[in-house]
Amino acid sequence: MRDFQAELKLEGIEVDSNFNNEINLFLEILKKWNKVHNVSRMKDNELEDSVIDSLIPLNFLKDINFNSVLDIGSGNGFPAIPIAIARKNIRVAMAEPVKKKSSFLHFAKISLNLHNAEIYSKRVEELEIGEFDIVSSRAVGESSLLLSLAEPHIKKNGGSVLLYKGSRLSHELKDISDKYSYKILSRGNRNYILFNF
Repeated sequence: MRDFQAELKLEGIEVDSNFNNEINLFLEILKKWNKVHNVSRMKDNELEDSVIDSLIPLNFLKDINFNSVLDIGSGNGFPAIPIAIARKNIRVAMAEPVKKKSSFLHFAKISLNLHNAEIYSKRVEELEIGEFDIVSSRAVGESSLLLSLAEPHIKKNGGSVLLYKGSRLSHELKDISDKYSYKILSRGNRNYILFNF
């Protein structure tokens, strides 16, 4: 069993003593569902690496007082489920319109007893659930599109959009860098970008 708590500590991220048991249960559920429903195309080791990837941005959210996150296109649960497990004191909402994926997220929420998690089986454009401190997305999509989808759900004056991006980020920023203030945290091939509103 992988010691995610120790790995996260090396990254400067603290989680409670129950985190390993809960996140490993989540991975076990996800791997079982994958065999039957193909919720994710990732291999087991990629799913495990996704736990760390999901939580690295907590490093540059330390200076932000946030109580709510809306995740767009939550799919197989990354980053929303690890965030919900690691930070049980915040509201974590997930928008996932694909039925088998939203069914998986509902099952994971119940199995993990995540009272702070909400799953919406709808496109984010169809949601009317209030404003959030942070809107996140690890889904595939151009940054400009994700920002336009996120904007109606962000708290004005102090809200942020967190995107998990790959090596194409610099190309995507050409069209939008003059519209938003942002900061980037890079780790390997991953770029985490935080837009401030």
